[in-house]
Amino acid sequence: MRDEAFKKKSSLKLYEIMEARKTIVFVSHSLNKVKNICNRSICLDKRQIVYEGESSEAVEFYWERFSR
Repeated sequence: MRDEAFKKKSSLKLYEIMEARKTIVFVSHSLNKVKNICNRSICLDKRQIVYEGESSEAVEFYWERFSR
């Protein structure tokens, strides 16, 4: 139960930051969250940026490159 409360509180804070149009670094393997939360994204491979752009396109790139 505490975990759900924490998730809700965290999500609310994240959306509050987004509303203020602040820049944040959001690191996740949840591609749906990346698409829903982030306007722009980067993909890294071996500590190198291999893609930078709109989040929906970054997710597509990720799937094409890494889900073989």
